Formats: sequence, structure tokens, C-alpha cells
Amino acid sequence: MLRKKNRKTKLKKKNPVWESVRKTVFKMLILVFTVYFVGFWGRKAVYLLLSNLSCFKLTEVCVKDHFMLEGKEAFEFSRLKPGINIFSLEISPLAKEIKEKHPEYEDVVVKRVLPDSIFILLKERLPVVQIKMVKFYPVDKNSFVIPYPKDIPYSDLPIVIGVEPTEVTLNNFSNSLRIRKAIEIVNLLKRMSFPWRKNVAKINLTSLNDVSMLLDNGIEIKLGSNLQEEKFERLAQVLEEIKVKSISPAFIDLRFKDVIIGPK
Repeated sequence: MLRKKNRKTKLKKKNPVWESVRKTVFKMLILVFTVYFVGFWGRKAVYLLLSNLSCFKLTEVCVKDHFMLEGKEAFEFSRLKPGINIFSLEISPLAKEIKEKHPEYEDVVVKRVLPDSIFILLKERLPVVQIKMVKFYPVDKNSFVIPYPKDIPYSDLPIVIGVEPTEVTLNNFSNSLRIRKAIEIVNLLKRMSFPWRKNVAKINLTSLNDVSMLLDNGIEIKLGSNLQEEKFERLAQVLEEIKVKSISPAFIDLRFKDVIIGPK
């Protein structure tokens, strides 16, 4: 009976290693909680203190893009009012509000500039192609139709042919399959460093099964439906040969196994 009792006593003894681990984990949890609590509420307390100091009252707003807005125009753009404390402003919601009202900007960054200013940086969408409605509208990499039209084409952007007006909403994202396909082609040419990518004047997507491009020298490139990188590598070789031989064909047909070069 005595032996059995000793066994039970031994089983009840705590493992010193486990106890050490448990205490360490508990201390770490207490430390993390304390740091979080002090940091969160400490920050709140600092902002509360700063938001009641008169030296941080807003006197200037600066809006920067390719232009610079200051004074009354900047206040009107941001819808801020002079005299409010810059620390009482919620920066993230303000940036979100501006972006919602101006979707033509890809991103909006708002910063406090001590002691009494707000700086707003507008990041413009970068166009990669353009479409013609009544005027020419640039389109960014995400199929967003940028509301900055021109009467004449943008000189450095390929025109997408075949896009119907019903496929496009200005100052918004387009669901046009033709626009997405054109952006895919432009991205492919850029990714493979296609030597003549800046010479592409038009991308004809009237038929998605018979895609073609027009270079700025008037040569039509017939691509068909297969738009793999290999086809553009072949095109680069043909264009280099044409350049060396000083040939000026009407078209280059890559739809078949053998390349066909059509004379003018």
C-alpha cells in the first residue's frame, strides 16, 4: 500500500520544464498586452492633447499632381476649412473620400505638415492605350477610361479599334474584352522588350479571332487569334530583315506556319 501511495505522489509532482515554459509564455502575453494597451491609448492621449492646441490650426492646404493647387482652390478641392486642428482630421478617411470623388486618380496620399498645413499628393493613372469615342480617351492598365480626352490621338499610345460605345463608361472601369485584350498585347510587348513596341499605332480587335496591328510606318501586322510570345519574336526578326533590306511591304502575315510578306 505504501508503494502505491508513493507512486501517486510522484505522478502529482509538476514538471519543472513545463512550469518554466508556462510562466515564460504567461509573462510574454502580459508584456504584449501591456505594450499594446500603453501604445494604443498613449497614442490616443497624445492625439487628443495635440488636437486641442491652437498652434496646429489649419492655415494652408497644398494639392500636388502635375499641377499645384494652393490657397482657396486647394481648400475647395479638399473640402477642408481653415482653422480646424490638423490632428483632429482623420487622414485615411479624407484620402478615401477624395479618391471616391476623383476616381481618375489611382491613389491619393494625405499628410500633415507641421505646424499648420495639409499636403495632398495625387497619383495619376498612367495610360497604356487609347480609344476613340467622339474624342480620344486614354485607358490605364486596369481598363479605367481616364476622362482627359483630346481631339487628336495621343502620340505615344496605340489606338484600340473595334470598341463599341456601349462597352465604355467614362471615368470608370471598362468591362470591354477588346480593351483588356489590347492591354494584354501591350503588356506582352513590354515584357519581352519588343523593339518596335513604340511603333504600334493601332491594335485592331474588331474580330477577336483575327487580331491585327498597324505600325506607324503603315505596315499592317496580321496576327490572327494566337498571340503567343513566339509569334512576336518571329515578327521582330522579320522587321529587322525588312529594315536591313530597306523593304516597305503593305503587310506581314503571321497567321500561318510560313510568314507572308505582302508588297505594296
